[in-house]
This record gives sequence, structure tokens and C-alpha cells, in this order.
Amino acid sequence: MRIQMTAKPEYDRDQYGYIIVPVTKKMNDEAEQRALSLGALTGSIRHGMGNRVGYIGQIAVRDAIEGMKELDTHDFDLVYDGTTPIEVKTKDRTVRPKPYYECSVAEMNHSQNASFYVFVSVFRHETEYKLAFILGYMQTSDYLQAAKHMKIGDKDPSNNFTVRANCYNLPIQALHRFW
Repeated sequence: MRIQMTAKPEYDRDQYGYIIVPVTKKMNDEAEQRALSLGALTGSIRHGMGNRVGYIGQIAVRDAIEGMKELDTHDFDLVYDGTTPIEVKTKDRTVRPKPYYECSVAEMNHSQNASFYVFVSVFRHETEYKLAFILGYMQTSDYLQAAKHMKIGDKDPSNNFTVRANCYNLPIQALHRFW
């Protein structure tokens, strides 16, 4: 299933169609405050160190996509058009995302009660987050069916990364783009 989610017109796109959201000081401050209050979640792959970048991704989607409202529950982050639960999945990157890079959903999170995943890569230069790339979205059931299941210790042949937690991976190019 697809729904037509639209980016606000003030945001640019790169050559792959990703929505580019500059990470502002206000976004960084909000993400930092929320990350500190959240702390480390049980089973966290990065032991709470990924909370800030996760919130930057969530804030970028909230601010850049028409019709998004924040709820931030255990099961989902945002609601689209008042009824559709959305879970934002964010990766911290030191390079700009390419279509063959992969999106991931940790196995422990695949039972969240969201209708769609939205994937974001946040570009970091040294310790400063610069740009959020909103990559695309997919219905959760479609994602889990299409994704490759990886187990801890597996080496992903697409990028030679050793998997740190059981997860479901799918190339960015398989996602639906925003209008």
C-alpha cells in the first residue's frame, strides 16, 4: 500500500530525490534535550548514544512533510493526516546516502504498531550534524516482507558491515519517494 505523502515546498531535493533538511541549532537543541530525558532504552544497540540523531530524524520528518503531527509513543513517533501511525528510522552517517545504501529496522522493533516506516539519514561532519536526508517510506508489512533478515555477527555483503543486532535491511532505492 502507498499513500501520497508530500514534502513542504521550502525543502530542496538531491539528485536521488531525497528531501534535504538543514539541521538547525533549534533542531539540535530540541533533539539533545529529548535524548537526555529519554536515556538508554532496553536493548539499545548504541546504549542511548543514538537517541539524539534519532530525534533529529524525527524532527526533520515532522517539520518537512505535510500533515505530520508528533505523538512519540513506544509504538510510533508521528501520525500522518491524523490517523496513520508513522515510525521514523534514522541512521547517523559521515557520508551522503546513496541509493544502494541500506535502511535497517532492528528485529526487536519490528513489532511496533506503526503503519509505515519513514527512513532518514543524518549527515554528520565530525561531531556536528549538518543535513537530514529524508529517503523515503514503506508500509511496515511490505518492508518486513521485502527486507533481508540479518543476524548479529552476519557480514552484510552489500557493504561489508558486521551486523551488531538482528535486523531487517533493504536498499534505499526500494523505498517509495515523497511527492
